[in-house]
Order: sequence, then C-alpha cells, then structure tokens
Amino acid sequence: FNSYNNRLKEMLTTIDHLAFMNMDERLLNYLLEKSKIRASSMRTLDYFNVSHPLKIMNVLSVQYIGGAMQLIRALIGDLDYVALELSSNPFQNASVKFSEIGLLSVVPLQLNELSRKHISDLSNVKNILIGGAQLPETKRQSLIENGLVNCFETYGMTETISHVAIRLITSESFEAMPEVLFSVDQDSALKIDDKLLRIEGLQTNDVVNLLNEKKFVWKGRRDFVINSGGKKFLIEELERDYARILRQHSFMVLAIPDEKLGQKIGLIIEGEKEGMTNISFEELHAHHRPKEIFFIDKMIRTESGKIDRRKNEDLIFKS
Repeated sequence: FNSYNNRLKEMLTTIDHLAFMNMDERLLNYLLEKSKIRASSMRTLDYFNVSHPLKIMNVLSVQYIGGAMQLIRALIGDLDYVALELSSNPFQNASVKFSEIGLLSVVPLQLNELSRKHISDLSNVKNILIGGAQLPETKRQSLIENGLVNCFETYGMTETISHVAIRLITSESFEAMPEVLFSVDQDSALKIDDKLLRIEGLQTNDVVNLLNEKKFVWKGRRDFVINSGGKKFLIEELERDYARILRQHSFMVLAIPDEKLGQKIGLIIEGEKEGMTNISFEELHAHHRPKEIFFIDKMIRTESGKIDRRKNEDLIFKS
C-alpha cells in the first residue's frame, strides 16, 4: 500500500508542477534536481576513486534508477562505458578486461549467478555495488568465504536519488557517504540529513541500531512486522535468523492470522517437505520460531528475481 501511495503522491506532485507552477519555479526545480544528480554521481565516483582510465560497467536497465545512475556516472565522470546484456548472467559471452572496470552495479539475482560462474572475473572488478534488494545473509557469507570482498551493499531511496550509505560485505554496519549524517526517531526509525543534496530530517520506515551519526545496523522496516500476542517481530530480522538454519533454501516469513494471538509467525519454504526433515529451529527462542510452515515447489518471483511476497502469500491463503 505504501509503495502505491508514494507513486500516487509523485504523480500528483508532477501534475501540480506542470499545471500550476510558473516557468521560473519549474526551471528552478529542474536545475536543482539536475544539480543533485550530478553531485550524487560525483560523490560516488570520488568515494570509490573511479577515474580515467577505469571504466563504468552497466548490466542493469537504464529504465530503472540503478542502471540510469551508472550511465550518468560515466557521462559526468567522462569515463568509458561498457554495457552488457540484461540478464541474470550478463558476463556470458562478454569479451571484457574486467581489471579495467572501476564500478559495476548489480542486483542480488545477477550476483548469485555471476559468483557461481564468473568468480574470477568478479574478483578483478575494482568495486561492485549491490542494490535493488537485500543480499541474503547466506549469500553474503558465501561471497566472503570465496574471497569476493570488493562488494558493497547500498542503502538509499527515491528521495536521495542514489545511495547515502554503503556496507562492505565483511562489515555488519552501513556507513554514511560523505556529507551524510544519521539520527533516529522514538521508534528507532532512521532519519537522514544530507548536506550535499540539501536533505534535512528525511524520515524513513527503516528500524536501525544507530551506532553513531555515521553508522547503523539495519534491522528491518517498522511497517513490516508481525504482531503476535502483543509482541512485535520484524520480518526481515526473523529472515536473517532463519537464513543461518535454512542456508541455501529459498524462503519467506509471513504473518498468519490467529484467533488467540492476532497473528503468528509463518514460514514458506521452496522445495519438498520430505527433503527437509533435518531442519530444526530449536536454537532460536521459542517466540521466534515459526508456528506454521508451508512448502511450495517454486516461489513466485518478480522480473528482478525478488520473491514476490504478496503473490506467494495469496498461494498459501487460497490453498
């Protein structure tokens, strides 16, 4: 609902700008937005020390912000731009000298394929940005074990244009980009100040453990919880706990309606029940264990490879 509501607000704001703002105001807004995009791009290039003769590689669609920002960084930095096919395995059939790539941006689905089939090529890339979805904890550990420590998870949103924080995969915490400071509200939800982009007190729904004004540990979204008997559980936090047990299995946590508790913790696992008889959640506190487990042959996913929570929940509730 929040996503659709935000898109509606963006549409209404655009209509309002076009219909009611005078030309001076529209021109000023355009120039401000353009200056923010340029500033954000230069900040990333400077932070990762990407300059000529290093190149920018893009394996994402420029119709989306991740791919568009890669193209813009190349243009603003006057860097050579290498565009590969849009697929889960974009390195296939690519004749590229990967040691010349200063910055590559991927989504977890692509990273999963590339780390299985092109680990040496990935290792030669100077910096790899991971965005679009959360990197599963088991995958993060696998990358570290394979020595692929040139990867950075990114944190950002529409209002910040691009990332305002990054996390080296060997680290537990996100670190602010230059000119960015963090704080939290009474619910420990993150607030962002970005001097470079002229952002003040941007409120998010992300619950964090704030270490200091430059670092935080992300825990989950405060509007993405299970309220069971008065106790609130962040779904993403439960999924990180379960990932250590389920390892390579695809799964998702969901809220199951319950007459006594209101909601209870449910779990959907991809695969057949017969092959998972050894799985145990006994190491977790009793309140954190799944109260009902469902098995489905194949999870429904979005075009970008993320598990489609709503459609998978519908499968369970309609069965």
